[in-house]
Amino acid sequence: MLRKDRLNTIVKYLEIHKKTSINSLADEFKISPITIRLDIKELAKKGLVERSHGYVSISKNKFFLGGDIRDRISVENDLKIKLSKKASEYINPGDRIFLDDSSTVFNIINFIIDIPGLTIVTHSLSIMYAIRNYPHIHMIGLGGTFCNTDQAFIGEMVINCIKNMRFNISFMGCWNIDDAYGTTETSNNASHIKSIVANNSDKNIILVTSSKFKNNSEIKTVSWNKITKIVTNEMPDNISNSDNKNKIVLL
Repeated sequence: MLRKDRLNTIVKYLEIHKKTSINSLADEFKISPITIRLDIKELAKKGLVERSHGYVSISKNKFFLGGDIRDRISVENDLKIKLSKKASEYINPGDRIFLDDSSTVFNIINFIIDIPGLTIVTHSLSIMYAIRNYPHIHMIGLGGTFCNTDQAFIGEMVINCIKNMRFNISFMGCWNIDDAYGTTETSNNASHIKSIVANNSDKNIILVTSSKFKNNSEIKTVSWNKITKIVTNEMPDNISNSDNKNKIVLL
């Protein structure tokens, strides 16, 4: 079994059994305790599992930190709707908008369908499906390699398309915020798409719930000089730069 597949299987196993010992996992997957410890360390780094005194359990915040988009949309949904409503205030009639595939951005659709003259560009199949019945919205759907977990298209085809596009405003989620270099991601695919969009957009609005601030993510994505506003519900503890703080809009 490839390591990537084994990591996914370990998470599914822990979702069922909730908590087990490192040695039991090693026996279950027929690998050495050293190998299983490396696997658990990797999963803990992603926030998917928790370690304690030789035992491992599924993270209590697992669905905040990843998983299927169809699960994530329902988590903290009331808060995500409020963030989306606040973010929608930055849209003007006739804007050309980019919407990413994050579960928070998905909710912005509810607040923009009556704004005239919009062009929406997205790689999110969920968003494409949600606005399919609004013919007054000019929708440009970006195709490519389909990611079932995120219900979105990724890869070189998407990247090549957005390289040649300009946007009045973009709305994107993130995995965390860093005081030194802006937003971060855990996926190179997501990071590449978002960084290109940020460079090609006049304004970039980041939507993120405070539950994300505990995430471990190391891939630099949208730098502070490209961020217009970050819409969230709490001020991140790690933001000390006053210019950065001024870009954060709280509910």
